[in-house]
Amino acid sequence: MIMLLLAATTLFHSCKKDDPDPVQLPTPALPGNPIPAVDSASGVLVAIQTANYINIPLIGEVNQAIGIGLAFFGDIPNAVLTDAGTVQVNETALTRQSAGTYVFTPAVTSPNGIDFNDSVIWDVSGDSVMQVPALNYSVARPMPSGAKYSGSATIPLNASFTLSSSKTITDADSVIYQIIGNAATLRKIVAGSVPSVSFTAAEMTSLSAGGGYIQIVPFNISSTFIAGKKFYFVNESVATHAVTFN
Repeated sequence: MIMLLLAATTLFHSCKKDDPDPVQLPTPALPGNPIPAVDSASGVLVAIQTANYINIPLIGEVNQAIGIGLAFFGDIPNAVLTDAGTVQVNETALTRQSAGTYVFTPAVTSPNGIDFNDSVIWDVSGDSVMQVPALNYSVARPMPSGAKYSGSATIPLNASFTLSSSKTITDADSVIYQIIGNAATLRKIVAGSVPSVSFTAAEMTSLSAGGGYIQIVPFNISSTFIAGKKFYFVNESVATHAVTFN
């Protein structure tokens, strides 16, 4: 019965030769986790929790966040990256990439990644040749929390749009509110206490119709000097939601 139905459907469409092909709306590549810009740094070490809200029976909605580590060292303002030996966060090793960054991403054996709920402790062996000192640093600040988009998955381009988190954001110095489309990316960075931002109709029309993404990224930053060099430690939470612009 199913095969007959499929055959009938195919025959019907093959007879209607005047029907235009359906328009495939484009979608940009899935965005990465935005990192706040810093200046005069010898190293930036970033602990990231990507939001992953699930509903658990009898408990309700829970953010089963996925933990990721990212670090880079060298002449950061000029994007000249160097080796720093071994890099770990919460006793989990990061892998140096060909571009010079150190990254940990979850694997099948550890789908939730690194647990940042209780602490963020960085351990870097350093590299004397590259003049990167060894460091062991416990970030005193907690991970920001609360980022979640619960608005419509379809967003009009001919009207202003207010982007907000449906949950209260806590422990953030600042929040990145970002809209990613095919033709443009709109970004506003505000204080951590600001619950929403608005984009004008003129800004929205720059995105073009099709698929895209919403991102809400609260973060906090700490810094310290080690052997005369400045290092930044960033804690951030990232909520990414797929949307369609029309």
